[in-house]
Amino acid sequence: MTTPANPNPIERFLAVPLTWMIVLGIAAFAGGSIGAVIFMPESNIAPLVGFFTGPMGAVAGLVLGLIVGTFKIDLRKSSIVLATLALVTFFGLVLLCAF
Repeated sequence: MTTPANPNPIERFLAVPLTWMIVLGIAAFAGGSIGAVIFMPESNIAPLVGFFTGPMGAVAGLVLGLIVGTFKIDLRKSSIVLATLALVTFFGLVLLCAF
């Protein structure tokens, strides 16, 4: 019987990329939408920026998640890297919208 702390390899191979995809996709969507609204409030299509950045973040998260899942990197270390990348993605897109 497997425990949540030690999932079987198939569960880990599926869960890690999906987690990375969801987290980075949401961070990219939120960063693009919020940044565009803050720095371009007069634009009617500013919130639509998130609909372009969100899928790009999701694809990047899926690729990075597959790399992490394939090489079986420690979940604690990969969680710290994921949180850092999500914050960098969010704030990077917010600042990118300023230019």
